[in-house]
Amino acid sequence: DKPNNVKVNIGGASDDINNAMTQLAFAMLAAIIIVYLILVITFKGGLAPFTILFSLAFTVIGVIIALLITGATISVPSLIGMLMLIGIVVTNAIVLIDRVINNEQQGMEMKEALIEAGGTRIRPILMTAIATIGALVPLLFGQDSS
Repeated sequence: DKPNNVKVNIGGASDDINNAMTQLAFAMLAAIIIVYLILVITFKGGLAPFTILFSLAFTVIGVIIALLITGATISVPSLIGMLMLIGIVVTNAIVLIDRVINNEQQGMEMKEALIEAGGTRIRPILMTAIATIGALVPLLFGQDSS
């Protein structure tokens, strides 16, 4: 019935969703690699960036626990949210680790540097987290997108 140069491709929303999920997962992996490379250049070494990115494992665990508690599924919006959360966690970790490194360069012991950095950086970290949560709370009461 159809000419030889016409191609029929049967698909639908499921194919579109799978494609979007694959692209988002790739974007997340690319973002993590790019952030790591930038951190290596900025911190002039690989140990501090590794400790910063190590905190991402806890982020993913927290996201999975939150999805289980709420009964939500892994979807494009949840992956976008996780990508945003990764950005916040990396920013907070940079603030904290940078302070620890500065404290050590000023002659503090590691334990003392960690305690001081935690004490002085907790306020900006909490302010960032609370402001972000406050901005995103309206999304909780929006349409169900899972």
